[in-house]
Formats: sequence, C-alpha cells, structure tokens
Amino acid sequence: MRPLIATLLTTCLLSAVEVADAFARATAPTQKTGAVFLRLSNSSSSPISLTSASTAVAGTAELHTHIREDGVMKMRAVPTITVPAQGSTTLKPGADHIMLFDLKSPLVEGTTLRLTLTFSDASQTQVEVPVRSADATSADAPKACCQGN
Repeated sequence: MRPLIATLLTTCLLSAVEVADAFARATAPTQKTGAVFLRLSNSSSSPISLTSASTAVAGTAELHTHIREDGVMKMRAVPTITVPAQGSTTLKPGADHIMLFDLKSPLVEGTTLRLTLTFSDASQTQVEVPVRSADATSADAPKACCQGN
C-alpha cells in the first residue's frame, strides 16, 4: 500500500516551473503539423527538464530543436528541454519548440488548445494555449495561464 501512496503523492506535486507567453501558430486546412511556443521559468534551486507534452488536438506532441548541419537549419526531436535552476528557457520559432503531429483538425486563429506538460520532477502542468496568426512571433504572445496538477 505504501508504494501506491508514494506514487499518488508524487503525481500530485505542483511544478516549480511557471509557464508564460504560450501560443501556437494557426495552420492551413490540410496541414497535419503545428507548433507550440512558450516560456518556462524555474523557481527551484535545481534544474528541471520538460520531458514530454501531450494534447488532444494532435496524435503526437514532441519536443524539438533546430540545429545547423552542413550550413542548413534542420529540426530534430530531443528527449528533454532543460530549465536552469532559478532561470528560464524560451521555446520560440527557429529554436526549441513543441511539435504537434497528426493534427485532428486545423489550428484556427482565435481558438485555444489545452496542452499538458510533464517535467522531470514528476509534476504536470496544464496550459491553455491561444492560437495566433500563422506568422505570430514570441513578441505577439499574450500571457498564458497554467495550473499544476
């Protein structure tokens, strides 16, 4: 019984990571991929990593980054995105971001999607992500609200 109680307590921890400035870009009607961008701030004294993301609007959500290879920028999946202790990490176009694959419907400007973020400290955070124009940048993003589970 004790392992069950420990598991329940671990999964109910609130994250030390705050999410702000989240947005997704609107997609074309037949587009099957999308992306989410946001800022993660860590108030703890230890680094915490984003380990996964999920949403009901896509079949799969992956953590991605861009790398320069042979003079060409390429996107690559990464296992985690680290948020330094007492610091922040910004997921933005052309850098780290969350890719959405197999979209179930287009991402329409003016709507929102719910995104669940899972961190290395076993916490999860739910984020309501507004969908902005297809050419939106981090500077256009409104403050996003989130709630830890």
